[in-house]
Amino acid sequence: MVEYMDKLVGRLEKKIKDLGLAENTIILFTADNGTHTRITSRWNGQDITGGKGGMTDMGTHVPLIASWPGTAPKGKIYNDLIDFTDFYTTFAEAAGVKMGDDDPVDGRSFLPRLCGKSGNPRDWVLCHYQPYWNKTPGQFARTQQFKLYRDGRFYEVPNDLKELNNLGNTDTGKNVRQQLQKLLKQCPLAPKEKAGSRVKERPTYPKWIDLVD
Repeated sequence: MVEYMDKLVGRLEKKIKDLGLAENTIILFTADNGTHTRITSRWNGQDITGGKGGMTDMGTHVPLIASWPGTAPKGKIYNDLIDFTDFYTTFAEAAGVKMGDDDPVDGRSFLPRLCGKSGNPRDWVLCHYQPYWNKTPGQFARTQQFKLYRDGRFYEVPNDLKELNNLGNTDTGKNVRQQLQKLLKQCPLAPKEKAGSRVKERPTYPKWIDLVD
């Protein structure tokens, strides 16, 4: 399946080149979740079990690969925080479209990074997980180093990918934890119970304030 996906991406890229559009086209390759829980991969000397459907790093931290010949620097690796809300503002800026008052503002454009510049990376990202496939809902906010769940669990993710060492009752990262707590308090609560695809009431949050850092 991976080989077939790679083949299709290659066909799309070739077609864009054949049409002479490569230098005017941004290709982003990403995923919406981690691998299946039945899949175990070897990475940096660790066995990593897939986290699809969950909120651990293995379920929410996914690849993002960008191609923009003639503009994006080749082989450059960044550790910036990016989430899917950033795509809207990035594409708008790339197209020269000025956003209006009714456009979402939570996104942070990463276009400068695609152009090889320093840009203005995020300090945090937020995950509001509200599934309808019988998985546990929840919320977390995180920086590059620390991750805080709504229920108070707190992890230093780069050193604890499997989230086994809860730092919630320690002084480690205390200032960051307080900042993330303040952020989460501005967000409506995620549903507490699991829900299936046939559930009729699916709460929305029309009064959710715009969150910017």
